[in-house]
Amino acid sequence: MPLLAGALAAISTALRVSDSLLLSFDSWVYWEAAISLMESLRYEHLNGEAVQAWPPLYSVVLALWGKVAGLSVFSIKALNVLLSFFGGYLWMR
Repeated sequence: MPLLAGALAAISTALRVSDSLLLSFDSWVYWEAAISLMESLRYEHLNGEAVQAWPPLYSVVLALWGKVAGLSVFSIKALNVLLSFFGGYLWMR
């Protein structure tokens, strides 16, 4: 059952983000923070101000993923599909 839940979560995420990557303000902040972490190991906006209102976990994961796969639209979509799979899998475990 956990594998099925993970697969369904991954498929639904892949279908939802297949056409484009819509970025909300929150998405931009996480992306900027990931770039900053990759370049300077600081959790800040691209203008140099510290990020205070958003927790760092997703930006850290995005930065680590970016070191391996880059931060292209395709690689960010792939990361979100993987995170959805593991979220669904772990939820049902």
